[in-house]
Amino acid sequence: MSIDKEEVKARVDCKQVLFQHGIDYQGRDISCPLPGHEDKNPSFGLCHDDKGFKCYGSKCGESGDVFKLEMLLAGVDFQTALARLAKIAGIEDVPTPSNKKQDGPKLHPTPDRAAKAQLWSVKQDERYEDAKITLKHDYRNKDSELVARVIRFDSSSGKVYRPIHKEKDGWKSGDPAGKWPVYRLPEISNEGIVYIFEGEKCADAAAEMGLTNCTTSSHGYRSPEITDWNTIEGREIVILADNDDAGMIYARQVAKLVKPKTVKIIKFSDMPEKSDIADWIEDHDTMDFDALADKLQKIIDDAEYADPDEKPNTRDKNANEIQAERGNAIEVDAPKRLDGYYYATKTKQYVALNKMGRYIDRSANQFKRFLKNKGYCAKCMEEEQLSEVDQFLVDLEEYKDVEYIGPLAGRCLGFYEENGVRFLVTNSPKIIQPEPGEWSTIRHMLTSIFTPDELVYLHGWLKVGYEALAAGHLMPGQAMAIVGPKDCFKSFIQREIMTPILGGRSQRPYQFMSGNSQFNSDLFAGEHLMIEDESASTDIRARRNMGALIKNFTVNVDQRCHAKGQDAVML
Repeated sequence: MSIDKEEVKARVDCKQVLFQHGIDYQGRDISCPLPGHEDKNPSFGLCHDDKGFKCYGSKCGESGDVFKLEMLLAGVDFQTALARLAKIAGIEDVPTPSNKKQDGPKLHPTPDRAAKAQLWSVKQDERYEDAKITLKHDYRNKDSELVARVIRFDSSSGKVYRPIHKEKDGWKSGDPAGKWPVYRLPEISNEGIVYIFEGEKCADAAAEMGLTNCTTSSHGYRSPEITDWNTIEGREIVILADNDDAGMIYARQVAKLVKPKTVKIIKFSDMPEKSDIADWIEDHDTMDFDALADKLQKIIDDAEYADPDEKPNTRDKNANEIQAERGNAIEVDAPKRLDGYYYATKTKQYVALNKMGRYIDRSANQFKRFLKNKGYCAKCMEEEQLSEVDQFLVDLEEYKDVEYIGPLAGRCLGFYEENGVRFLVTNSPKIIQPEPGEWSTIRHMLTSIFTPDELVYLHGWLKVGYEALAAGHLMPGQAMAIVGPKDCFKSFIQREIMTPILGGRSQRPYQFMSGNSQFNSDLFAGEHLMIEDESASTDIRARRNMGALIKNFTVNVDQRCHAKGQDAVML
């Protein structure tokens, strides 16, 4: 697509260009940020309502518009600068010129400039538009040289972490090449126990309390394998884990990676879930550091040595809670760590219950990233044929395979096996709890449409359908035809009264019933199959087909579910 240069110029000013390069311009002249100009004086400023820039230094003297500024700061040609600024302007789907080699993230002269550029990037997400830099965790090599930094951004929507690293000529966003050094490496002596925590904040808090040899890895529990643990290999270690399943997974992985002489794993189980050493210190704020250090040392001394090869025993509590509430859903004889996860044999996808209680399907690669984020290791340890991630996938295919995944009329969320078919129901109908009271509006509406004799049938039809749904019993035999003149609220009755009473889910079966589609998997997601305002066919074969299917729907309990691109399954 062609990009309107003037539209981009109208939407973007030089202040925005500076900001996304990590340069904070407050409306007054600053030291020149342009490459090749070593400037300690405020010789650079903006002009023309921030649409232009000018350097007054004799060694530079550059000036121009937003495009020139982006070209100089990023070291790109005009077309690339135009494409980049178009994205800043909010013009979507702008291709970056393909004839130019892309060098990855921009290079910044200082870590502070790189951090400010990351702040600009974080603020592009509207959830974090009020983000501020609150913490900087420095990673240094053995020679105490700063090689990487993890930056924490806090906003009203939560916290975000971003890494930056040193290159030969400056600083870039992202992880360094190769592995990260362990945190606080220069402070780790060659003697004594090494204390490992989950997160830089915890390591710093323990060191402030007086504990020596405190360290951690970058990216928290997610990726301990990207840290170089060789510097503490063979040492006695104590891992102070966060009080949750992810904390224990992290501790077990670190214990394997470090290959320690001895290892103890401390979990603050008397604290609330997800608590860490920093929370423990805060909870004992009435004690001085010496007394607190003595208390912690006693906890460590009393702890038993751990086996690094022991597998973590994790449980998806959200899935278990739901499983305990779902009536006739069956239990599965599978490892507890598989709770909440399934393998769809038809689509070759993996399904996980998220924190909102909804099932999300993922491809193999997506699910592997999901497991790594959960703390499982993607690399094979010594003498292992499969990594923890691959073993998890194999176990799912062995224990938790399902032929159908999706909503199923009349069924609450859960895992079932009936007639040799294993299926996962991904959500439940919304069952209204009746209460006595006045219903004058609905009563008036119904009595103005139906005769007293007709209302008896309507009420009885709804009563049987509701009671079957609420009790979880299949009740075939329910069909109703409402006939009347145009605009007499026939559709309104179906949508606003019948559908809510019958679970809140409706589907349109006309295309399938009239023979215009052979696929019907969508119909299994609704308790109320509703036909309204479709143009009826005059073809006698289509009408007979519809009549046969009405009989089939209202008599037969088992139905043939056929999704597009998949084999049919009986449900």
